[in-house]
Amino acid sequence: MKGAVVLLVAMVVMMGQTDAWRFWRTAASVAAGAIFLGKRDVEDADFKAELKTAAEDGVLTDEEIKSVFVLDDKGLDKFKETYDMNDDGTIQVTEYEAVASLAKSSKKYRPSS
Repeated sequence: MKGAVVLLVAMVVMMGQTDAWRFWRTAASVAAGAIFLGKRDVEDADFKAELKTAAEDGVLTDEEIKSVFVLDDKGLDKFKETYDMNDDGTIQVTEYEAVASLAKSSKKYRPSS
């Protein structure tokens, strides 16, 4: 019984470390994501319409990203590095929305210097 409890505690601790690792990876992406939110006014109606059109199939292609976010090849690489949270090489709309939401709230709640 003690062995089972020890294994259970070890699993919980390991899961917490995994989540913590993911948080820190995401936190860095959020900071970088804030940069991309500043490239174009995300509250702009034209931007929202272009993003909605590009996101209809649930995936943002390289050409859609370049067009909507007005990025060159170097910017595209950085964008994919930031928003591709599962490292599959494609940006799902849900990945973009999650990081953009975190970046927006990060800006909103950033303590003033």
